[in-house]
Amino acid sequence: MSEPIKVSVKPEGINIEYKKSTNSLPKDFWKTYSAFANTSGGLVVLGISEKSNNFYLEGISEDDITKILKELHTSLNNKEKVNYNMIDDSHITIYTLHDRKVIEININEAPLSKKPICLNGDYRQTFIRSNDSDRKATDDELRSMIRNSKDDLDSEVLDGFHLDDLNGASIEDYRKVLIGNNENSPYIGMDIEQLLVELGAMKKDRQDGGKYKITLGGLLFFGKYNSITDAFPHFHLDYFNRSGANDRWID
Repeated sequence: MSEPIKVSVKPEGINIEYKKSTNSLPKDFWKTYSAFANTSGGLVVLGISEKSNNFYLEGISEDDITKILKELHTSLNNKEKVNYNMIDDSHITIYTLHDRKVIEININEAPLSKKPICLNGDYRQTFIRSNDSDRKATDDELRSMIRNSKDDLDSEVLDGFHLDDLNGASIEDYRKVLIGNNENSPYIGMDIEQLLVELGAMKKDRQDGGKYKITLGGLLFFGKYNSITDAFPHFHLDYFNRSGANDRWID
């Protein structure tokens, strides 16, 4: 490979990172992958190095591009390397600069339900992007991501589940709790499906023609026991009312 060429490029920052990459994927690529996915996304450019705030075009040969991309895709689909794949071919661009090839990899921010994006199956290997560097997430940041992922998961829509998978008595008892002593409550006489939408127990699936479907949280909140175990075979209720009633809102 020829001598590096000094180039003028956009400086590194919270959403852009340059890495020298001659014949393999840089080992520190994965820290940046985790950091971008856990923060607000970003662009990794392989084939450009940085030294003392100056940037140098190294370039990557055709054979090495093939090798690097194979290594990238193999690792992305290895759960022991990274817990979620954020990249497909549409996120990768190869272009020529001064007769040398570089690889751009666009990494989107991960959905809340998939965070934290960690390395080597170890939550302690979770990274955050801070200015132009990658740092390990603090315990508080890690707990926040895990908590938010559970909240987001509750709103996930479920295929193959319908109103008859929910316990009508539980829904009506919860309606009474919502109404309380308010004689003008909008929940009085509200259609049951509309009520479930209002509560977030049903949600529009924009990937399926805008149909309203039961959410995971709605099933766990109002679902019949057998329906819940259909979705979660290992589900176990901490408390089960054996008095004959199926109320969940007495206490």
